[in-house]
Amino acid sequence: DRAETRARAKIETASIARLLATQAQVTLGSVQEALGRAEGIMQALRQERLTSEQARDRLHDMVTANPAIGTIWAVRHDGSSWIDNTNPAPRSAGVTQRRYFQVHRDGERQFVGPVETGTVQPRPRMTVSVRLAD
Repeated sequence: DRAETRARAKIETASIARLLATQAQVTLGSVQEALGRAEGIMQALRQERLTSEQARDRLHDMVTANPAIGTIWAVRHDGSSWIDNTNPAPRSAGVTQRRYFQVHRDGERQFVGPVETGTVQPRPRMTVSVRLAD
């Protein structure tokens, strides 16, 4: 009957919601681990133990091994791109108007943005960023 169908649908929807929540937690944990490794790579670059090219290659390898991450950028204090794992040359566009940059500029260490649909690839994505240095 209709009441039973609705009750089952409600249970199934709740199960899917729990599954998605668990998947999101696992994905964020994976991204947090990767950001920790990225911090080590960038520290080695600042200490001149790596060249920019070596750092970009290591970030690229790390990203391609993790399907939860699309790209990883290192951004300078002025908002210009320093290292982008997808491009040999840094991007010319600055990011000073982007929310994640503003949050870090204002002193926050971590930023987790809302889920958005990408403009280049129309699939859900979100920005997770960490301020690595002052």
